Amino acid sequence: TCPNQECKTTGGTPVQADIGQFDGSFGGPIIRDRVWFFTSFRKSAVETQISRNSKNVNDIKAYYPSAELFPQEIKGYQPYVKVTSRVGTAHELTGFFQRDRTHGQSNWQYYFDPINVYSNGGNVYSAKITSAWGDRMTTSFSAGYNNKRGNDNDTYEAFGFDAQGPNINIYDGTRISSGFITGNSLILEGGNNATRTNVPASLSLIRGDLTYYKAGWLGNHEFGTGFFLEPENIYDQVTSYTNDGFFREYQTVVDVNNPSLGTRPYRRDYATPISLQTRQARDRNYAFYLQDSWRPNDRLTANVGMRFDYVKRVDLVRNLTRQSSWSVQPRLGATYLLTSDAKNVLRASYARLGEQVMGRDGVTIFGADDAVSFRREYDNDLNGTFETTQLLPATSATVAGQQIAPGLHQPYLDELIFGYRRQFGWQIGLDVAYINRAYKHMWANIDINGIYPDGPGLPFGGFGRVDRNQGIVLQQTNNTWSQLKYQAIEMTATKSMSRGFQLIGGFTRQWHKMDGTWNPTDPARFVQPNHFANDANLYMARGNNDGNSLPDTGNALSYGPTWMKYRGNLGGVWQAPWKINVAASATFQAGPWSGAPLYQLAANDPDVLKYGPATFTLANGSTAPNPLATRNRYVFSNRGEGQQQAPLITTVGLKIGKTLQYQRYQLEIAGNIFNLLNGGDYTQYSYNSAYQSWSSNFLLMVNQQPARAFQLTVVGRF
Repeated sequence: TCPNQECKTTGGTPVQADIGQFDGSFGGPIIRDRVWFFTSFRKSAVETQISRNSKNVNDIKAYYPSAELFPQEIKGYQPYVKVTSRVGTAHELTGFFQRDRTHGQSNWQYYFDPINVYSNGGNVYSAKITSAWGDRMTTSFSAGYNNKRGNDNDTYEAFGFDAQGPNINIYDGTRISSGFITGNSLILEGGNNATRTNVPASLSLIRGDLTYYKAGWLGNHEFGTGFFLEPENIYDQVTSYTNDGFFREYQTVVDVNNPSLGTRPYRRDYATPISLQTRQARDRNYAFYLQDSWRPNDRLTANVGMRFDYVKRVDLVRNLTRQSSWSVQPRLGATYLLTSDAKNVLRASYARLGEQVMGRDGVTIFGADDAVSFRREYDNDLNGTFETTQLLPATSATVAGQQIAPGLHQPYLDELIFGYRRQFGWQIGLDVAYINRAYKHMWANIDINGIYPDGPGLPFGGFGRVDRNQGIVLQQTNNTWSQLKYQAIEMTATKSMSRGFQLIGGFTRQWHKMDGTWNPTDPARFVQPNHFANDANLYMARGNNDGNSLPDTGNALSYGPTWMKYRGNLGGVWQAPWKINVAASATFQAGPWSGAPLYQLAANDPDVLKYGPATFTLANGSTAPNPLATRNRYVFSNRGEGQQQAPLITTVGLKIGKTLQYQRYQLEIAGNIFNLLNGGDYTQYSYNSAYQSWSSNFLLMVNQQPARAFQLTVVGRF
């Protein structure tokens, strides 16, 4: 719960939506009993009001009185065509084409301009043939290609946004950290995009599966084998820095108690060159599998399988191979009927699941942006003169070759499940399962250029292990020092449709924690080595998040949407008299965690000074901050202790409809009520320093539930 309701935010603007959507479809035979077609088209335009709490609204109006509380806009279209044909009596050939292209906005609640725009989607072509070879064997082969891409030239014109000047970040105060001025709490952002990107992408895929049924070998078997070929997964990106390279300016308010005095800049960021190729990823994934589902008798079914994946990733920007690895994924499982009537069933399974190869994961997007040189100018004393300069030169080709760790491979998780299902009378069923997962070898970054001490409490030695002209140089590797551990009890109760009722309910209680130790170059490893334990809000499982556990900015500590303590849901349908249908649903979910709270030491505190000077002068004359000279410290004895949990989030929905029938014509009229109880709970902590006890955003909550809404639907069928 929240002490004195500190983390409860009232007022502001809840989510509202205005949806305009057209759907149409048509299908029929091309050649009777041989070839059929189906086609559909969707066009949508969605306008959603951003959920802003009262602080967000007050900040925007105080510093930009003429700014509008603009909504998000999303618009797109989706044509689809599918042809199905029967070839002989045992083969079915299908093919489809689908296109979707969406232009949207993804602005945060503290934006005073709609600066974030995006595009995604493209064309998909696919063909598949499914065959039956007698009564024992079936095969399936498919091939596909898509060019679903990201932003392109029309992304930034779709909404008519063409601002001038730099991107602007406004903080409500400043402090000196590691020798450079930095903001306390981000309260506003706008002005312009910092960068604009062109992101072409494409994927080719070939897949084949064979299933063979065999009886008489100590029971019945269903053998399976197949292959998965992804010979070309392309993800490119051209990055352009706006405003002729002066792409971002950081500002602070003059007087937090007198907004009329406005703001003043304290840092400016410049990039050279202003446009360059930052991604040319060429990824490949070749896999095959073998499996058997064996039934030695009527009560026992055993499953055993193995999948082998070979993954190769090449970066054409720097002409280096990022990854060339095999992933072996065994799977075992069994189901046993405790009683011959199949009303009591036990099951157990173990699987090692490798992470899917995607175009936008930690490896593919790592490292290319450091081909840009950056210059940062600071006004440390806020006198209007930017007297301090920090240079971040582009990484040389020699250093780039060291930024990928040898033996880099796909992360994976080990999953163990035990379950029991019981069928009761009145067609009521109960299923209880225990789940144990461990996320292993996740993506991670370590610094390979800093000269770190041999143990905690000792000074930092500066930079130059791989490049004397740079500060921190990150290497992409696998996390072998810590694991995310997840355990849960899941219960599901169902009642099949009988006597006009159907019900389903579920409840999940989870326990999670971080096992192991710190990232080898995480400042917290040296500054607060005994504070590692964490069983509340954890980093996201995708990795590349644990490099700095004592951050000045960022959302790594307060963003963890998957780490909820419990969740329950209940849904039901009643076929009432006079062809009236009533459906209701309810969900209740534990609120999110705030992240481990931090406090701040004075700049001259001995516990800050003992780690060496705030900055180091590099060989080229530029300066780099000392990562161990951070003033941030955990408030409590470990990271799990003292985290605040937001209040319970409850949502109730109700639908009442009536069906009218005349011969083959049917008309359904229904009313839907969303958020029936009009709950106004917030579902996230602010990503902007909600964990910093000195911040005005401390324990601030965002993303309020949408207000109660009513929807009338009319559906005709014939």
